[in-house]
Amino acid sequence: MAEKLKNKVTDGFQKDHPYGELPPCIHVGILNFNQMISPNYYHKFCLMDEKTKEIYSRKFQFHMLELKKLKYAKEKQQRKPLYQWAKLIAAQTWEELEQESKGNKYMERALEEMIKISQDEMERYLYLREEMAESDRVSQMQSAKRIGRKEGKKEGEILKLIANNV
Repeated sequence: MAEKLKNKVTDGFQKDHPYGELPPCIHVGILNFNQMISPNYYHKFCLMDEKTKEIYSRKFQFHMLELKKLKYAKEKQQRKPLYQWAKLIAAQTWEELEQESKGNKYMERALEEMIKISQDEMERYLYLREEMAESDRVSQMQSAKRIGRKEGKKEGEILKLIANNV
């Protein structure tokens, strides 16, 4: 685990660049239990010296959603996208998922993906086969265009040579 974290933190590191240019390392915890005493469903933490309260770095962030606390969210919080996504994540039935995602194209797309990955093995295989066939078709078209352009360029060069020698 520490090795995985180390690799993610240092992925953006380049020789001769200051450490401050490293991309942030962000942990997102989605809990189906209450960890914190606060009634808030969302918490953001950073590393800080306990004694001086000085923040070590904003590059290391910990974000936590406590799904059990969503019912305590105030009306203003309920209008925020984070709350709406948390409600989608917390949904227990397909009806709840449909209700929470309705009218939001990103959430509707997420729901489509959730439905796909929850299908039985044969349905998932057929779906993936369709997706792969479409990707194959697009790749074949791009390849054919590239070959066609290359051949057209060669023919154009030959015609140009003939025209210059006539």
